[in-house]
Amino acid sequence: MHAKHPPHHDWRDPDNAPAEVEAMRRSVETFANSFVKDDKKARHLCRLALEDGPWHRYETNTAIASILIEVLEIVERNTGRKFRMYDGPVEEVELHLPPHLAGRRGRSYAVIELPVRLLHAVFKSQEAYDYILEALSEGPHHDVANNAILVMLVEAIYAMIRENRTEEKASDGQD
Repeated sequence: MHAKHPPHHDWRDPDNAPAEVEAMRRSVETFANSFVKDDKKARHLCRLALEDGPWHRYETNTAIASILIEVLEIVERNTGRKFRMYDGPVEEVELHLPPHLAGRRGRSYAVIELPVRLLHAVFKSQEAYDYILEALSEGPHHDVANNAILVMLVEAIYAMIRENRTEEKASDGQD
């Protein structure tokens, strides 16, 4: 049996996490840099998703993102490919920031670019696409930031698998 659960909305300091968890946060940040061209914005996105909000939320975000990074690394090993910088379409979404994160300018939001190539492939109608995009960009800042990171990771895995399958079909003489 695992240790006693902390109170539901425990606001623990992420700096007290085990070293392995901290290392995983840094690997997520390194990955985010391949989607978010600006290092400062990538760090900010990761900080919001992986170090802000309720303890159970940001550590769950860290765990799921870390698992997807492991899957990405397995795909890299199995296909012999290296993940490449995302070059597909993006949508700008706003992260609504609480007052303590609004900064000196008093801006209540931050803009991030969400990769949408896979969203377009999955949600064919504009109505469904718009609906899902709104859902992904709604809610507390830490949820929207995490949604962006998860979409980035799934997009990266999908791109590598799709590219590998396309090459396999071409080498087999299939379309």
